[in-house]
Amino acid sequence: LVAEKKQLPSVSTAILLAAGIGMVEAFALYVGAGSFLNVMGIPP
Repeated sequence: LVAEKKQLPSVSTAILLAAGIGMVEAFALYVGAGSFLNVMGIPP
């Protein structure tokens, strides 16, 4: 039980970090792709 209790917080933290980084990365890709298309003269 002690080992499981020690693992759970790190697992939930890792999941939260992965979700947060994924959302930031997706947003950066979305904004970056939109501005890149604008630079090339293609309307979004």
